[in-house]
Amino acid sequence: LGKRGDGPGELRNVFGSLFLPDGTLGLIQGFPGRIVKVDLEGLPAGELRPGGEDPSAGGFFALRGAASVGSHFVLGGMKVARGEGTRTATHFIAAADLEGAETTRFLEKVTVRDFGRLEISEKAEYFPGRDSWALGPDGRLWVAPHRNEYRIDVYTPDGTLERSLTRTYRSCRRTAEEVERARETRTPRRRRNRNSINVVVEQTERDILALRLDDAGLLWVLPSDGVRDQAPGIHSTWDVFDPDGTFLRQVSFACEGEGRKDALFFPGGDLAVLVKEHTEAMTAFRGLGGDQPDDEDEDDEARPLEVICYRLLP
Repeated sequence: LGKRGDGPGELRNVFGSLFLPDGTLGLIQGFPGRIVKVDLEGLPAGELRPGGEDPSAGGFFALRGAASVGSHFVLGGMKVARGEGTRTATHFIAAADLEGAETTRFLEKVTVRDFGRLEISEKAEYFPGRDSWALGPDGRLWVAPHRNEYRIDVYTPDGTLERSLTRTYRSCRRTAEEVERARETRTPRRRRNRNSINVVVEQTERDILALRLDDAGLLWVLPSDGVRDQAPGIHSTWDVFDPDGTFLRQVSFACEGEGRKDALFFPGGDLAVLVKEHTEAMTAFRGLGGDQPDDEDEDDEARPLEVICYRLLP
């Protein structure tokens, strides 16, 4: 569905999709941020440009994610404006109408980079991506706002912070290799003076890796220790909370995947979809693979992606 290009029904670098309240399928393009609408035959059905038609002077708008449940529609994105030797980024998560116009802003963070003394801080620039927030059928937003804290904030549809959920949690320490990998992925690859950039990364993984709400209204939280040191045959272990925010239990997903390499997606109902080698594929897609090891044959084929559908057992 959809073609590569900039015309009706066309887009570049699609990274997600969702069914919109009007029944069309929205294909999400990160940059320039827009949602291309098509019907299920692939015919163009319009588009949404949440950032407006014209970028701000020297800036741009990028979409980081979108969700639609019933009549509720939420966007996550970033607006960037360039100044004299600086770049100011406004990160946000907001409800929008069916034209893409913002109606309620739930969360916002402004970061400024000074190109004269460039420092990139993983903690200071952290803002929750699409995997760190979930939209409920009542319009409430559940979001993990902080990198180094096990905490979920719940916002009402009008943007009011209703409550916060927490539990005692010990952050997972990164290995030296993981710290270096994190530094490399955050270092701009196309800057001529990239070696002069001070990239500051954390010694621990972010506490919450993913959130999801199931059809029964239960909140599922994947902490970073839920993908580390799992028993054989276990992909990941999640914390489960009831709709009132009370911790209920932990649940492990038993399948042939590994939580740190293979991704689980939940399309609804009693289904789960496993994409094997997802982490490696996304790293390569973003151009973060780095140099090829000396002992690796250039003729070796990449490991194939597999998409496996599972039925969840009660």
